[in-house]
Amino acid sequence: MPLWHLDVRALGYTPWSPRGESVEGGTGIGQICFPSDGQLVVTFISQVLPVTLPRRGQPEASSNLRLEALFVDARRGQLWTKHEWPTFSDLARIAPAGDGKFLVITPDKLTLYSPGIQPLKQLDLDVGREATPGSWGVGSSPGGRYLLIHYGPRSNEDNPRGFLGAVTRLELIDTEALRLVHTWTDHGFGDIHPFDLFDDGNILAINGTGGVTVVGPPGGPWRSFQVPWRSRCRPGGKTLINDRAIFGTTTVSTDRRCYSLTLTTGEILFAQEFADKEIVRWLAVSPGGRRFAIAVDKGRGGSWGLDIPARYSVDRVTVYDIPSRQWIFALSGKKQGIKSISGLALSPDGSLLGLINQDGILEVYRIPEGSGPTQPGQ
Repeated sequence: MPLWHLDVRALGYTPWSPRGESVEGGTGIGQICFPSDGQLVVTFISQVLPVTLPRRGQPEASSNLRLEALFVDARRGQLWTKHEWPTFSDLARIAPAGDGKFLVITPDKLTLYSPGIQPLKQLDLDVGREATPGSWGVGSSPGGRYLLIHYGPRSNEDNPRGFLGAVTRLELIDTEALRLVHTWTDHGFGDIHPFDLFDDGNILAINGTGGVTVVGPPGGPWRSFQVPWRSRCRPGGKTLINDRAIFGTTTVSTDRRCYSLTLTTGEILFAQEFADKEIVRWLAVSPGGRRFAIAVDKGRGGSWGLDIPARYSVDRVTVYDIPSRQWIFALSGKKQGIKSISGLALSPDGSLLGLINQDGILEVYRIPEGSGPTQPGQ
């Protein structure tokens, strides 16, 4: 049973659009997060009627979009306060920044806030002016020490081929100092393509020439990430859990996937094929990377030959503890009445698991100390 639950839909919460059959989380920033062990933040985008007409040159969306946040006492489940920020984009986000602080991320600026919601620092961004509409995104290192912003530029200035969107701009930002550390222009032809980042500032990337995963500081030098994979479970997608551990996923057949956890030293902690029609749709990492949680959906019915999709619902949520190298907690979707979720998060110490279910109910579960080992398939 949950430690507590709170109807956040009654407080205005709306889920973001579903993202399909892919691992969520990782460098992506979710709708719920724990800036500290005692505080949980639920974020969503709302629309309001504009009070005045937009100024000349100002996007119409800027006059009616709001990034809203519910600040909840993580131990008692009580709403502490509600706050909102105007934004040009429905991709605006809030991310933890360590020691209870958090970042409000919009296309025009980053603002670092104290645990008491007092602005501490601000960094102006050019994304709102330079990016094509809806083409930008932001990811965070596991502990929130760095952000990686990416967007497609409006102009073809850096794109001699003339294909808008073939060029990607990337900006690495130090969240502690709130400063721009490094920028890239990825032309997509033989370049190094950064896609994830460590808390020490190193980058996980793909060598565009050979498709090899590489690791290194901004600008290189790069070293290949070498792991003795079984060919059937060699991951195509990789997500950082912490500065040493990488979660991998690959499709091994039409309805079957393999998931793995490896260290940057090349050691494989586990590599397991899940049952047919089982998909990890959500992955949440505790800030600092001690533990991570996955939500596994199970598909029922459907026919690949007749092009009839299966019906997916949450089968289980499990938590892995990296220091002990074992699965320590399992939550049954059927027993808890959880059919789908729109947010998943772990507290910094890994003792609390938060999720939002299909009814817009925020639930928090306590992960008992000394939880016995379990399996991701249970």
